[in-house]
Amino acid sequence: MEILSTGEPFAEARSEGVAWLEAFPWLQQALGSPDSPSWEVSQIDGHSMRFVDRIAQIAGLAVEQFRGWMLYSLFPYIPDDLSTSKLLLPTRAMNVLNHYGITTFGQLGERSVSELFLMRNAGAKTVEEVIAQLAAVNARSVVIVEEDSMQVPAYKASTQVGVASSAPPEHWEPTIEMLSTLARWQYLRGDPDAPVLDADAFTGDIPRDVREAYDALASMTAAKWLGGDYREPTTSEILGQHMTEFNPREQRILSARVLSEHAPTLDALGLEFDVTRERVRQIEAKVMSRVREWLTDEKPLHARTLAVLQAIAGLARLDQVLDRFPDLREPVPGADLPAWYVLDKFDDSFESDGEWIAVPSLSEARNQLHLRFAQVEVAPGIAPWSALLEELSGWSALTEHDVRAWLQACGYTPMGDSFLSPTVRSLPDRAAAYLRIVGGSSSAEDIYGEIGHGRSFSSLKNALATDDRFVRVDKNSWGLREWGVAEYQGIREALSDAIATQGPTRLDNLIREITARFDVSPRSIVAYASAWPFETVAGIVRFAEQSKIVGRSLSQTRHVYVCGSGWALRTIVTTDHLRGSGFVMPSSLASALGLRPGEKETLGSDERPLTITWKAQQPTFGSIRRFLVDIDAAAGDEIAILLTVAEVRVYRIDPSLPTMELLRAKLALTGSGPLSSAELADALGLASSAPWSSSIHVLRDRGENDVAKALAHLLGDNMAFDEDLHRGKPGRFSIVHIEDQLAGDA
Repeated sequence: MEILSTGEPFAEARSEGVAWLEAFPWLQQALGSPDSPSWEVSQIDGHSMRFVDRIAQIAGLAVEQFRGWMLYSLFPYIPDDLSTSKLLLPTRAMNVLNHYGITTFGQLGERSVSELFLMRNAGAKTVEEVIAQLAAVNARSVVIVEEDSMQVPAYKASTQVGVASSAPPEHWEPTIEMLSTLARWQYLRGDPDAPVLDADAFTGDIPRDVREAYDALASMTAAKWLGGDYREPTTSEILGQHMTEFNPREQRILSARVLSEHAPTLDALGLEFDVTRERVRQIEAKVMSRVREWLTDEKPLHARTLAVLQAIAGLARLDQVLDRFPDLREPVPGADLPAWYVLDKFDDSFESDGEWIAVPSLSEARNQLHLRFAQVEVAPGIAPWSALLEELSGWSALTEHDVRAWLQACGYTPMGDSFLSPTVRSLPDRAAAYLRIVGGSSSAEDIYGEIGHGRSFSSLKNALATDDRFVRVDKNSWGLREWGVAEYQGIREALSDAIATQGPTRLDNLIREITARFDVSPRSIVAYASAWPFETVAGIVRFAEQSKIVGRSLSQTRHVYVCGSGWALRTIVTTDHLRGSGFVMPSSLASALGLRPGEKETLGSDERPLTITWKAQQPTFGSIRRFLVDIDAAAGDEIAILLTVAEVRVYRIDPSLPTMELLRAKLALTGSGPLSSAELADALGLASSAPWSSSIHVLRDRGENDVAKALAHLLGDNMAFDEDLHRGKPGRFSIVHIEDQLAGDA
């Protein structure tokens, strides 16, 4: 492998007086105590053969021990704008970089060594060649930067914090004598190779002095052994002393780039210190290399970190850990941040969000939760609380209360005696989970009471009716289709199935059969058995030979009017209309439009169709939402729906219209000017010759007092008006008399 020659791709850098450890600060961490001191004292000589050997060693260490590090941290002195074409890389390595659009070190430096191995066509040799070339460039790029006026000499503590006195405690001689007593007993037992404090050797009948020695040693506490005056330095004291090793600029970069939740960019810090962004990056890399040294074996911080990890035991509440280690709450001198927070930022072996603390990270703790939840699932996304508690308590040091809190913090929700996975989010999924947990059918109201928070009841009913997982097992009860339960389709369908299977059947037998299967009333069964498509004759229910329409005539139907060759229905807009729900229509209007029980018809044009259906006892309209959108109708508005076979039109009735125009709008009458008695009679389905009084009596009997009152007010003392109307007495023009009159006219 050819190493980048001196002078390429940039002017020869100063290397005089620069040691290898200055170019690669992480070497000390990689080597521990180097076998050869030459790493620390020898200077980089880019012209010697030893340079090639050193580069190969450095590349090997980077690949073996620092795979997770970003390349810009491993090689802090390479400029971001260095073109990769200047590296003496073989064709295969260049093709790999070009495939990923990497043309500068700034792009390459954002990747770790491990990520290089994941790049397509990048084999082990290719990665080593790239790392070696980068190491060579970094070694030749390092320069000794004169520190600016902000730099001050690093403070050196006069005493080393964290080193306990080497003098033995006063009671060490009696303790040694007790240990000797136990050792002699092991010899007497014929087991000289046994541990001195092996508990099995000190049970049963043993000499009194042996018993006393063992009990004394077994009960000796750490505080008693170390003495009452002993004090370990706190974590904040140790960190504070380490922080004094940095000059103000290094402390500022460490605080901004590592200890801050919102780190400024390298460019911003470069402007602050009037240096390049590359220089800021170099300082950051050197500082973090020093920080990692603090956490290596045999260093005071390393022991404290291990103690914290033991207390966390996988996952714990931060407050509980801080209660055990109160010194972690103390602020670190020079950082003004709690010691636990600084240690968390420096050490990758644990992570905290201020409430929870986990080893090695919170994301890994969440992954563990997901895996362990899956282990105890009894159905997709459902796990019993008892099994979860046992599984998670064995993995972490959490209490029962904390296990429940951690589950909910990770998006798991309690339901009954189980928990639901975050994947169970939709209304149908939660409804299915509820039924599985209950283990039986439930009413829509009960299901909604458990899962309907923030959603409408109609949304749940739509989900139950349209999702294939659910089956209606009763008039208002739902179950899961996977249970194989009988499906309830309504009284009409139940009657139809029974008669199709058994033929004409006695009504009382049908009542017993259907009420035994479903929660419906006998009265409802009687009503359905007497309506299309059934008929009941002498107590026997059978299919009717022809449809029979039972209901009022058009003249008796409230808010329905004859309108030319079609009909009109006056109604009030509701929120159900605006959502697109269907609604009931008068049977007399459906009959007038040619619809019969059991039929379905589409009115209007292809652009503006309206479906009407007569499947049960009462016909229904389909959605009129698109018509309401066209006229910008709101809930509470009064509208008229004009219906013919070829056209459907909807208009809003403006309550501010003059009385005569308002009456014409309410009655769906065209034209303008005074209203005639013939127009009113025609609109109500009466004979054109019907007098005013007849029409007004019909309106009153239909419950349309608003129109009747307005008409009476307009007519006033007109002598042609029937006097019975003024007296408020329904004389010969009551509904029955009018129908007789109409029959006579016909």
